[in-house]
Amino acid sequence: MRNGFLPFIWESTKRVNGFVLALAGVGITFLAWLFAPESAIPLSAAILVSFLLLTATIVSVDAALRAYASTLSRLPKLLMAKATDDPSLPLCLLEASELFSHDTVASFYYLEEGGFETLIGIGIVINVQDDRRIQVQMTRAAEGSEQIVARLAANDNSALGKVRIKPTVPRSFLEEGV
Repeated sequence: MRNGFLPFIWESTKRVNGFVLALAGVGITFLAWLFAPESAIPLSAAILVSFLLLTATIVSVDAALRAYASTLSRLPKLLMAKATDDPSLPLCLLEASELFSHDTVASFYYLEEGGFETLIGIGIVINVQDDRRIQVQMTRAAEGSEQIVARLAANDNSALGKVRIKPTVPRSFLEEGV
């Protein structure tokens, strides 16, 4: 993502069709001038200013909302996984995120029906690639999670969609060692 607020303004202008709104304002202004050219405060000027202010307001609000949403921290999406020499400890590829850095610990959670997350393992970030995607190696699977971890290692789409990798590790695992 580019830095600064200007890219948000440009994207918002495109998203809310700011150019179409501005052209509509100019068109309606022209029509107002044709039908009422002698009004005290030119109706065409009032309409033009109103449309331009409306366009600027809509674009600014949309840009501000998008800028705010981009600052919210969210977990990176799990893109794919593959089995390693130890098939019970998969290697996972995450989308880019500022939450992870090289050689940090991470935890693997499985999103169950009903919305509960269950710890299925812990791991270590082994690489942050040039494209900023993150490789996380599971180093230890939690007891009872063998089936889910096997599905993950097999790159099962339903498992990929339900596994969350977080940049924190439960204290109990830290005490035992990663």
